[in-house]
Amino acid sequence: MNNFPVSVKCLKDIHFGISLIGGKVYAARQGQKGWFAIIDETGEEYAYPPELFEIVAEDAEQAKDVLLKAN
Repeated sequence: MNNFPVSVKCLKDIHFGISLIGGKVYAARQGQKGWFAIIDETGEEYAYPPELFEIVAEDAEQAKDVLLKAN
């Protein structure tokens, strides 16, 4: 996976909110086959399919601003 920064908003709870929380913005790296590498609520990094997210920022500065406002 590469380190291209992106901020994504989770569209729904995954694993009953234990892994990802719907509506929360996460920092992500774009990975293989278009999936996102995200450090989820367990504190571990996992790959998730893109259909679970909405991209809210695509560059480092914009992603930082979005994350500061969302969290």
